[in-house]
Amino acid sequence: MDEAGCVGAPDLIVEILSPSNNKKDLKIKYELYQEYGVKEYWILHPIAQTLIIYTIEDGKYLASRLFGTGDKVAF
Repeated sequence: MDEAGCVGAPDLIVEILSPSNNKKDLKIKYELYQEYGVKEYWILHPIAQTLIIYTIEDGKYLASRLFGTGDKVAF
């Protein structure tokens, strides 16, 4: 952190889907976050009540299993 704000990529980004999110938008963000080395990228779907977590390994994202209502996520 500096006076201007955050320097570099954040460790975690959480995307909460809405009707305005589209596949193209998510694809662009996924590729951008992966390119800049965001360590974890979470996508929450509030209507379906699901979560998928992408973690970076060797510069590429690996997807978690699909989490649903009642599942617990460990940090």
